[in-house]
Amino acid sequence: MREGVGSRLLTASQARHAGGLVWSTKYIEMRKAGVTPDRALEQAENWLATPHRLHPALAIRGPAGAGKTGLLRALAERLPNAVYVDCQGLHAADIARHLLEAWGIAHKRLSLPDAARSIQQDGIALLANVHWADSLVTSNEPSRITQDMVGHFRRSARPTIRFVIEREADQPWVLLPSDNELVLQPPADAQADGEELHRLLNAHPALWALAASELRVTPLAALTDLCSILGIESSAAHGLVGAAERLPNLLVTSADETGEITVAFHAESLRHRIRQLRPVDHGTIVTALTPSLRRRATDVVNVPGAVQHYAARTLGVHVVQAGRLDEVLSDGSALAHLTPTGLLRALAVRWPGGIPQGGIAMDVHYLEELGLASVPHEEWASWLHHCALSRGEERLAEDIVREVGNRMPWRTTWSNCRPFGMFGRFGKSNVGALGHPSTGGTEERVRAALTEGSREAAGPESRPPVRHIFDRGRDDISLFEFQRLPCGDWLLDGASGLFVIEAGLDTQQRPRPSPLAEPFIEEPITQAAVWECPAPALAPDAPSREWLEATFGHGTCRTLREDELPTGLVHADSRRFLTRTGLPFRPHHLPFMSTIDAAATGLVTTPWSGYTTSPEAPGPFFHLGQWTGGDVFLDGRAGAVVQDGSTGYDEVVVAGSLRTFLILLRLCHEFLVSDFATNNEREDALEGLQEWAKTIDPATEESPIWEEALDTDLCG
Repeated sequence: MREGVGSRLLTASQARHAGGLVWSTKYIEMRKAGVTPDRALEQAENWLATPHRLHPALAIRGPAGAGKTGLLRALAERLPNAVYVDCQGLHAADIARHLLEAWGIAHKRLSLPDAARSIQQDGIALLANVHWADSLVTSNEPSRITQDMVGHFRRSARPTIRFVIEREADQPWVLLPSDNELVLQPPADAQADGEELHRLLNAHPALWALAASELRVTPLAALTDLCSILGIESSAAHGLVGAAERLPNLLVTSADETGEITVAFHAESLRHRIRQLRPVDHGTIVTALTPSLRRRATDVVNVPGAVQHYAARTLGVHVVQAGRLDEVLSDGSALAHLTPTGLLRALAVRWPGGIPQGGIAMDVHYLEELGLASVPHEEWASWLHHCALSRGEERLAEDIVREVGNRMPWRTTWSNCRPFGMFGRFGKSNVGALGHPSTGGTEERVRAALTEGSREAAGPESRPPVRHIFDRGRDDISLFEFQRLPCGDWLLDGASGLFVIEAGLDTQQRPRPSPLAEPFIEEPITQAAVWECPAPALAPDAPSREWLEATFGHGTCRTLREDELPTGLVHADSRRFLTRTGLPFRPHHLPFMSTIDAAATGLVTTPWSGYTTSPEAPGPFFHLGQWTGGDVFLDGRAGAVVQDGSTGYDEVVVAGSLRTFLILLRLCHEFLVSDFATNNEREDALEGLQEWAKTIDPATEESPIWEEALDTDLCG
């Protein structure tokens, strides 16, 4: 039987106060060459005992068989107050709860940051096998442990919590720091171990299939199927189970109350070594597993439930490693069956730097941010289908309905909802707006219902079971406006826009959606990539008049004739811009900046006020408007936009040119008019805007003027 989670917790008392070690040059050289386990143990003890540490954690790294886990166990024996946790197969939340319990901290109904604030004394956590965390083999959970979980303890606990972490980072989706680590020497008998492994695999070929599995603990039925897929006799799987008793140091078998047998490696390092010896053919596995998910396939072929369950959990990470994720993301018949967690892990592995905009993968990320990864699978499918239709992916939406439509609690039949991850104004809830699909008559019925003005909300008892996902702090289903259409469908109006759903006849009998629990660790599995800057902002002659007036308003760009420009304005590009594109007149539309009406006043030469030191260029200076109550000018010789200190800031240069200045103002305004449905989107869009500003005009980087504008004024 496999060890229980509780047996991994060796001690639960408080640790003595200790600190860190400023590593010497000699140590750094040893780290590069690798150290023996004994020397590493001494170095680790020194790090724990020395105060004024520079790093929050010490990483123990080295090849399989180097003695990393043994080192942490030896530390646990020498440090009776330390807490040792074997992280193999665990999640960050599991580990955090174990640590809190070991330190005597209650955590029920609390988030990790709240619980960590109750820690009263210093502590030491020894985390073994962090690189083998999670029930899925290919996973970014090690990063969530070292980044998110450790980060919460470090930020929230007043006492000093020190971590010694066994880890590896040989995959790009495992983001682990390497600035404070001990690297162990390779084992001396590595070649002999390799020869022994060859003999073992020849004697038990099902080990190849077990190593190819993407579950730490694999059901026998799924292992049998993997054997067949990889060209191994299916009977070899049963033979491996029978051999487990003779190989107790290699394999662990168990059976649940239903009699289902599972198989696992005693140490995940063996899987890793087998995969190095014989890389997994993920493409073959994907081709064979995908049909087992589809409803029409299982209607004809007797596919074991364990195989379907295996495919639903792991197909995502198999397809990522086969380089075929796009196939699944465009195949609703497969996508509909993937478990939310399995799909999220796949997206995190595929895009460790964040999911890009513009597809169903981005929708999945924001559904996770809204807490929907924990809802029943049928409801998850309803929201996945809704997102596909809202994005105009009608074929994808149809495939999802074909597969699981009979189990979905509700189904979107028409949507004019804003897709997730969209920058700019969408125009939702517009009577004349087009939605998806544009055929079938639904749009006309919606327009008629909106025109009639009959928007009385339906009573809670008659509403379809659609969870309100945009305000977790209030009743989950009360914030959508519901209207029954004559055809029997429901028109809903919410934060993302209008949509129509079809609910089953048993709507009133269906249970109301239960409230979503607040996450113990708030960070999601997936992240959004930095949003892409709108292409018009990066065009060679940007900004164009059309693009500026698209949000500032038609006719707001005030051009001047050549003879109206001051002779002191000698910067050629500024003259060209003012005569061809014009200066937008924006008196009130940005919280921190207003511009003059150049057509009415012209460019007025203004003497330097002397609030700050003289600018680098000698001027002359022409008044452009007000920034937080102070004056902003165009430098007639250099073409830069400058301020004289009356704004309250010391720096002189606001932007390198008039063009980049107006591009940034245009992007700030577009951010303000963007009708985001979620705060997560707003935060990601603002982060993107901050990055775009640095690219468009380097003068904005580390600029207090822009930091205040982009961090505070846009969010006020």
